[in-house]
Amino acid sequence: MSCGWGGFLPKTLGSNTLRSFYQNIGGFYYLGISTDSKDGIIAISIQGEKLDVINEKTYELGQRKSGAINGLLIKGINNELIVNTSDSSPGILNITEHDTENFILSGTFEFTVLDENGKQIKVTDGRFDVKYTN
Repeated sequence: MSCGWGGFLPKTLGSNTLRSFYQNIGGFYYLGISTDSKDGIIAISIQGEKLDVINEKTYELGQRKSGAINGLLIKGINNELIVNTSDSSPGILNITEHDTENFILSGTFEFTVLDENGKQIKVTDGRFDVKYTN
C-alpha cells in the first residue's frame, strides 16, 4: 500500500482534509499530521505528544506514548480497524525541512502495522509538505 495526501502523496488517493499542527504547550511540542481517503475508508496519521523540538533528522515511529512519535492507520467507515506502529516493528519519519518562520514541515515516512489477524499492512512512500498551525 502506498499512501500520502494533500501534503501526503499521491494526491489522487486523498481528500482535501489534510490536517496538521505543531504546537508548544507547557514547554513540550505536540505534532499531528493526518488525512483520509476520498471515500473515508482509510486514514493515516503521524502524531506525537510531549516531544522535544522537531528538527531535520530521522525519527523512529514506535509505540504510542508520551515523548515519542507514532504512525496510525484507521480502516473502515466506522473505524473498524485502528492500528499503531510499535516499538517491536517501528517505522521511519524523516523530517527534511522544518521552517519555523513560515510554519512549514516536510518529510517522508513509512511503516508497517498488523491487522487483527496478524496480517501486515505496509504504508510506503509517504511524503508530506504541510503548513502547520502553531
